[in-house]
Amino acid sequence: MKSFSQKNRGILRGRRDGFTLIESLVAITILMIAIAGPLTVASKAYHAALDARDQTIAGNLAAEGLEYINNLKDNDLANNTWPPAAATCIETALCGISLPADWGAVSPVFLPCSNPAMNGCTLWISDSHGYTYDPTAGSASPFMRTFYLTPAPAGSQYLATVVVSWTAGSFGNQVQLQELLSNYDNNER
Repeated sequence: MKSFSQKNRGILRGRRDGFTLIESLVAITILMIAIAGPLTVASKAYHAALDARDQTIAGNLAAEGLEYINNLKDNDLANNTWPPAAATCIETALCGISLPADWGAVSPVFLPCSNPAMNGCTLWISDSHGYTYDPTAGSASPFMRTFYLTPAPAGSQYLATVVVSWTAGSFGNQVQLQELLSNYDNNER
């Protein structure tokens, strides 16, 4: 009687050690699935971080715009020149704030975005002054900051609206902040 190993010796003789083509393809597919999942998550996290960064910068630029408007309003009130902006910035006429290099020498002024000095209210990144409307100061940023004033029914009040917009990829984004500006004159209290 033949033993089990003698019966199967013919079957095992043709087999070689190693993987077949199908086994290799299955292993590669499993490996690709195992790697693609974390890479997709990492890519989405990276893009979410970029979006959060842009939204934070835009929010800060909008808040800074309101601070400039408040500063100019206070200076205008001190000089008895209320309302705080030229008539070109009232209602929906978009304006920007021209910021001088030396605040002590010249006060900032409101200028329409159509003014060539404002470059369409696109912001540029300056090495020494942060964000500015001056294209000679540095490199272009994706942000555009505009504002306008809307007269409030109370007479000496204006609603200041600052809008910072930017494009990320093929999508447009914006942050909008509003603040009610009042003329706190002693005669009105």
